[in-house]
Amino acid sequence: MFVCSQSRMVSVNVNMSNAIPLSVMSFNSRGFCADRQVLVKKLLSKCSVLFLQEHWLAPSQLSLLGNLDDNFVYAGVSGFGNNDVLSGRPYGGSAILWRSDMNAHAKVLEVHSKWIYAIRLNNEAYRLLLICVYMPYEGGEYMTDEFADQLAIVDSIMEENTDCHVVAILTLICHAHEYILLC
Repeated sequence: MFVCSQSRMVSVNVNMSNAIPLSVMSFNSRGFCADRQVLVKKLLSKCSVLFLQEHWLAPSQLSLLGNLDDNFVYAGVSGFGNNDVLSGRPYGGSAILWRSDMNAHAKVLEVHSKWIYAIRLNNEAYRLLLICVYMPYEGGEYMTDEFADQLAIVDSIMEENTDCHVVAILTLICHAHEYILLC
């Protein structure tokens, strides 16, 4: 399954077998202030997996994701380092939160990208590859190459995990005229 959305929230229900329904949501939070945390908590009450983009957390703050709901575990990446000097607002960050009662072994995949996060969830009933992508595109030849490189990383992740059902959520941010140039 591949979901691409321009909206801020997407919900997908997958029934891989009669016994294991999977409800997946995606949310571009544009920060992690108190009101966003309340909203994320509400979303967690309605899904089994939440893809979170643009949380704006530094690596040292990622543990805040673990305080949202005791029934969820998380893994994520920051869009910047703890020691980076930021001008303006923070940016980026992707995370995946999933219900702990899914009884799945989680393996974080090495992706080497600040825009892409991927994990495998395996148990006796299924193997899932979850890919969360937050990717701004601001134009220019360098960014076009970077955009293509990031999409190649996603493709590589899927090729290396062909034994899994794939759930990929991509938040691609670009202007319409720039998107036309990419196609």
